[in-house]
Amino acid sequence: MKKILAVIAAVTILASIFAGFTISASAFNEYYDYVTFTATGDDPYAVFKFGSKGQYKKIDPDVVAYAVVRYRTRSEKDNEGEYYKGQFYIMPFDEPFIPIEYKFTGQWETVVVDLLTVSDDTMLDSKWDSDHYTTRNMIRFDPLESSRDAENNADEYDAEVDAGAEIDIAWIAFFEKEEDAKNYWGQESVTPYCVLGPGALAKLQQPINNLEVTRHTLDTPEPGHETPTPEPTETPVVTETPEPTEPPTQVPTAEPTEVPTDAPTQGAEKTPEAEPTAKPVETQNNSGSDDNGGCGTVIGGGIALAAAAALVLLIRKKH
Repeated sequence: MKKILAVIAAVTILASIFAGFTISASAFNEYYDYVTFTATGDDPYAVFKFGSKGQYKKIDPDVVAYAVVRYRTRSEKDNEGEYYKGQFYIMPFDEPFIPIEYKFTGQWETVVVDLLTVSDDTMLDSKWDSDHYTTRNMIRFDPLESSRDAENNADEYDAEVDAGAEIDIAWIAFFEKEEDAKNYWGQESVTPYCVLGPGALAKLQQPINNLEVTRHTLDTPEPGHETPTPEPTETPVVTETPEPTEPPTQVPTAEPTEVPTDAPTQGAEKTPEAEPTAKPVETQNNSGSDDNGGCGTVIGGGIALAAAAALVLLIRKKH
C-alpha cells in the first residue's frame, strides 16, 4: 500500500511541474497586436499620448527611469550604411535625445532603455526631469533615426533615413525600477507606470514628420504571411478505354501413344519372373498410440518397478 501511495505522489509532483512549464511558456507568447511604422522621408517621428492601461496617464520623470520597447526590425541601415536606432524626446522636445539601440535579427526583441542616458558624443546633460519635461501626458518617439550625434547641425549631417524603411513595435512600457522593466514581457500581472500600447501607438499626435503607421491585430495576417489562394487544378481529360483483345487460339497437344509393356523386344530372351517376397509381420503397439515410439512400455515398466520397490519397503517395515 505504501508503494502505491509513493507512486501516486510522484505522478502528482511531475504533473504540477509540467503544468508550471506550460504557464511559463504562455508568458513568452510571440503573438501581439502591434503597429508598423513606415518612414516616408528623413527624420520620421511623432508625438504619442500615454494609454489607459498603465497606472497613470501622465509620466513623472523624477520617478520613472526606465522604458521597455518590444520591437521587430524590418530595415537595418540608412543611406550611409549605418544602423538605425530609435529615440525618445521629452515634451516639449529638446536635445539631447535618449538613444534606443536595436538588434537586427528580424525577430521580436526587447530592449530596456535607461531614460537618463544621452548620446555618447554629446556635451549636453540629460533633461529627463520635471523641470524640463513639463507636457507629461505625451512623449516624442522617433522609431527610426540614422546614426548621429545630437549636436550635429544640418551642414555636418548627411545621413538620412530611407523612405520606405520600417519597424514593428508591439508596446512601450515605463517603470520606476530596472528590475521590473527587465522582467516585463507585456503579459505579466505587473502594471507599468505608463504604457504606449498598439492603440496609443496607432494614434499619431502633432507634430508628425515623415511617418505613417499601420496597426495589426491577431485577426489579421502579418505582412508577407498571408495565406496564398490555391490555384485551380485542371480537370484531367478522360481517354477512351481500349477494347480487350481476344486471347490467341490454343493448338491442341497430341496425346502420346502408349507402348505395350508386355511386348518382347525383338532378339532378346525373356527374363523369368521372380518369386513373390513374403510380407513382413506388423508388430502391435500395446500403448494405444502409434507415435509413442515405445515410451508407453517404458513408463509402464517404470511404474511396475516403483510399485515393487514400495511393496518391498512395506514388507521390511512389517518385519
